[in-house]
Amino acid sequence: MTIRILHVVSSLVVNSGVMSVIMNYYRHINKNLIQFDFLYFESAEDACVEEIKKLGGNVYYVSKPSLKAIWGNYKEFKKFFENNASKYAAIHLHEVYLVHLFQYFEQKYGIKRLITHAHTTKYSDDYLRAIRNRLMCIGLKRCATDYFACSEAAGEFYYGKEAVACGRVKIIKNAIDIEKYKFNEKIRNKVRKELNIQRKFVVGHIGRMMPQKNQIFLLEVFKKVRKFEPDAVLLMIGDGPLKPKLENKIDELKLKESIVLLGIRRDVPDILMAMDIFLLPSLYEGLGVVAIEAQTTGLPCVLSDVVTREVNLGNCSFISLNETVDKWATRILDIRKGHIRRKGMIKEAKEFGYDIRSEVQAIETLYLNCKRVSL
Repeated sequence: MTIRILHVVSSLVVNSGVMSVIMNYYRHINKNLIQFDFLYFESAEDACVEEIKKLGGNVYYVSKPSLKAIWGNYKEFKKFFENNASKYAAIHLHEVYLVHLFQYFEQKYGIKRLITHAHTTKYSDDYLRAIRNRLMCIGLKRCATDYFACSEAAGEFYYGKEAVACGRVKIIKNAIDIEKYKFNEKIRNKVRKELNIQRKFVVGHIGRMMPQKNQIFLLEVFKKVRKFEPDAVLLMIGDGPLKPKLENKIDELKLKESIVLLGIRRDVPDILMAMDIFLLPSLYEGLGVVAIEAQTTGLPCVLSDVVTREVNLGNCSFISLNETVDKWATRILDIRKGHIRRKGMIKEAKEFGYDIRSEVQAIETLYLNCKRVSL
């Protein structure tokens, strides 16, 4: 008998960290045993809808929950659960701040499990939303049946150190299809030729264009790198609300000819192979799966020191956000001078537990056997 899990996410956008992880598991899970449906409330042009349907899942849109529209939200969610609740063995909630809302519907309609999944180490970039989300998470430890986190750092942030240390929180690795990231010189050369960057020092970044990713600082660092490496180029994959501000900053720094904004891509492994170094100066991260992906292609990574060391496969350099742009640029250039091993990183990804083919078995077991626990 096949069970269905309802994943609750803000958006189905292809390159978002949360959806990347969910879809990696969905592609590899035993779909004779487990199927996924998705409930979301932010539309996006480049979404995973068609792939989800091909895999056997369903997608449902509801209006974004808001205090201003709370009665309308309630009626919309009520209608959804009246029509669909009987399908689901569990609700897998990736928007943890909505835990009380979904606990109500879980209990009202007899859904056996409510899983909360911590993906980050901050409530919000916006100050008022952060306060709201923190208040909405009060009592979180008593609301769900099962508690997941992408890393120990994210688990400790939402559930507390003791809950993580005792094993009550299940750490679900942001596992990837590592074979897709196995370094290939032919792919590297093909992409570099297509982008006309064959003889360039290629700095790379992947991330939604939002305050968390600290991309204004990234541009300033790259400007300094260009001072010593005039042929350097920056490839940026991603889209988001800060894109206009970033484009203005690129013009201000006179970097338009040396930065390629690639938007949302479905060939991320190939683009990573074309890069020479990867930067992630985030203000916070639950894990930062892009650092795992980058290292698996053999890329050295320079990360802000707020990124958990759980991402380090042996090819990461961490630097404080309190350090100057000059210090960041120097670190990048020092790595540039050293020996870079692009091949053979598949083994490290497997050893650190980031191979989706191994990790999917663990989440299958959790879905089939999870029981109510108290934190």
